Amino acid sequence: MENARPEVRSGLDRAQSFLRLTAMLAVILSAVAIALGTRRYTRRHLDGYAVMRCLGATQSQLFALFAWEFLILALAASAAGCELGFFVQNLVA
Repeated sequence: MENARPEVRSGLDRAQSFLRLTAMLAVILSAVAIALGTRRYTRRHLDGYAVMRCLGATQSQLFALFAWEFLILALAASAAGCELGFFVQNLVA
């Protein structure tokens, strides 16, 4: 890329910066979507956690349960996303 003509190099530099910006916006949008989904999930299961708390579960036990649920969900979603990414890459390339 250092040996490319200046017009080509400047175009590639602009395209690269645009792709970086797009990737950053995708990461931010994904983080917001995950936060909103987590908030909705916790509100939906709040009654169940309250019942478990009344039955003697400690706050740390409930937090561990909550963390394990999201860890398993995150691993499953990551695996599905990686598989889909490899599949789409093979179609495109």
